[in-house]
Amino acid sequence: MSINPRTLRVTLRALLSAGLIWGLYFLRDNIWFRAYPVVISSFMWGAFLFSLKKGRTPLVEVSARAMRKTLNDAEVRYCYHLTVAWVIFMSIHLGITLFTLISSHAFWALYNGCIAYILIGAMFLAGLLIGKWRHLG
Repeated sequence: MSINPRTLRVTLRALLSAGLIWGLYFLRDNIWFRAYPVVISSFMWGAFLFSLKKGRTPLVEVSARAMRKTLNDAEVRYCYHLTVAWVIFMSIHLGITLFTLISSHAFWALYNGCIAYILIGAMFLAGLLIGKWRHLG
């Protein structure tokens, strides 16, 4: 019986993630709960990153096509570059959420409960407004 390599990779990643979460649970008090933003940020980062693989449609382009069915070449390029910007943004955000695991509970709550939402909202709004101003308006 042959195992599909993609299925094996996905299964190993899921097991590694589950093991990491359980390991964190035993290392610190309530760390498993505090790791939730790291898990969500990791999935978001991965979704943006893997949408840039050859043959896939960048996530921003998927959203743009939901608003307009046809996009010209400049709009498609903009969507690609904005998806790259989201990957960079989510990389930085993921690093900060990882840092909050070892920081104080107050900083964890401030960043993950307020600052992160403001930053993500600002990134989304900037991408939307620039896209409408330059291309999609």
